[in-house]
Amino acid sequence: MTFSHNFDATSLREYDIRGIVGKTLSAEDAFAIGRTFGSMVRRNGGRTLVVGYDGRLSSPMLEEALVQGAVECGLEVTRVGRGPTPMLYYASATLEADGAIMVTGSHNPPDYNGFKMMLAGKPFFGAQIKELGELSAQGNVVAREDGSVREADVRDEYVARLVKDYVGGSRKLKIVWDNGNSSAGEILEKLVAALPGEHIVLNAAIDGTFPAHHPDPTVARIFSSLSASCVIMVPMWVLPSMAMPTGSVWWTTRAKSCGATRR
Repeated sequence: MTFSHNFDATSLREYDIRGIVGKTLSAEDAFAIGRTFGSMVRRNGGRTLVVGYDGRLSSPMLEEALVQGAVECGLEVTRVGRGPTPMLYYASATLEADGAIMVTGSHNPPDYNGFKMMLAGKPFFGAQIKELGELSAQGNVVAREDGSVREADVRDEYVARLVKDYVGGSRKLKIVWDNGNSSAGEILEKLVAALPGEHIVLNAAIDGTFPAHHPDPTVARIFSSLSASCVIMVPMWVLPSMAMPTGSVWWTTRAKSCGATRR
């Protein structure tokens, strides 16, 4: 079957491919990304691809179509499952993958989703994303060839790597973490279990509707209700770097009113 696909013009952005699911982004787009990016990996001399996805409701569907497209390029695809984007980057590095794709809507509203990519261990952006769109529209992909799929659970080793960077020794911590119902929830549960002290986790459950607040942590107003209950909290964007502050981070008993889970 001849392949060609045109993306919505608004979805090909500078640093990712992103759109509104059901309007400017679909499973067909995900398949085309797998088919076209997979061809770029092959033409770059690569054979392996690592794929992960976040906690949005549309992510499993998009990841499935993405993997199908990549497999048709003859790639060996490793699925690392649901988790935060840095976990996908960790898997790409430790598995020495030739390419990596994360299905994630990042900090956008729940009806958005998208794709972040790496090629040969380096960011894939700008002119490369534009080229992907052009190759897809032209149907300029490698000949269809059956690849393979396997699953790899890297969560425990990823958490172990995060904890390795903790510099606080045996000092007892008291920390409030806000997961924001994000895909980091399962990683956070493992992380706080490995750290010393007492931890309160807010909005721990992974929920792609983001019932607690908007997923963009740069919008200060989303923390208004939490800051009213918690002296200091730690949002989940600190996960890539586990160097802790030198002073204690305290919590109050009123944090329980934020839907907190004590660890």
